[in-house]
Amino acid sequence: MRRSVLLAAACLVLLASPASALRIFAKTGAVSGSFGGLAVADASCQSQADAASLGGSFRALLSTSTIDAADRVEDAVWTLPSGATVANSKADLLDGSILVTVTEDSFGNATATGKWTGSTSAGISTGNHCTSWTASFGPNGTSGAPLQTDGRWLNNADDSCLQSRAWYCVEFSPPATNTPTVTPTETPTVTPTNTPTVVLRGHHYRPPTDLRLSMPTPFVAVRPGDIHVPK
Repeated sequence: MRRSVLLAAACLVLLASPASALRIFAKTGAVSGSFGGLAVADASCQSQADAASLGGSFRALLSTSTIDAADRVEDAVWTLPSGATVANSKADLLDGSILVTVTEDSFGNATATGKWTGSTSAGISTGNHCTSWTASFGPNGTSGAPLQTDGRWLNNADDSCLQSRAWYCVEFSPPATNTPTVTPTETPTVTPTNTPTVVLRGHHYRPPTDLRLSMPTPFVAVRPGDIHVPK
């Protein structure tokens, strides 16, 4: 009974744990809040990830009038391109505290430029997103501070959309892994050799195939002419 309970508990822990690790990095290249919307931001994230040969698929960690940044985050262990762990799950990433600053670009180089987010520390839209990142003279845009590990990494200030900021990029699909193909090898066919048959007065005698391993054969006195080897 105790063993069954322990196994069930272990299964629940495995089910509750993120299945894989995904990466987050700070995009380089600051622009005003009217950069063209989510599609443009996503394409920029993917372009910088590809330039660094990260593999996988990336998109921007941004909120708009209809989308929360939290909905763009998968449940996974989150790491920087260098491998440092930022958070142990989606909930951990958006709970107002992270383990290390998100100050690496896609190549793992340091960058501390402010980041447009349009989000609260929980990844929910603040309503300040430069008209979904399309207007320089619209409402303000919420930005995050990459040098912070508390909630300010996502929600630090509401800036004029004329300010220049970059944004964070999050992976949503890891690189595909190639499974090696195993080619079966052919088993050699062994063809048995014919062992000569010796006839002793009408009796057939077939000597062992390996005389070195056979038991001693009793001595039989045979007169000349009694042995006949068939052709």
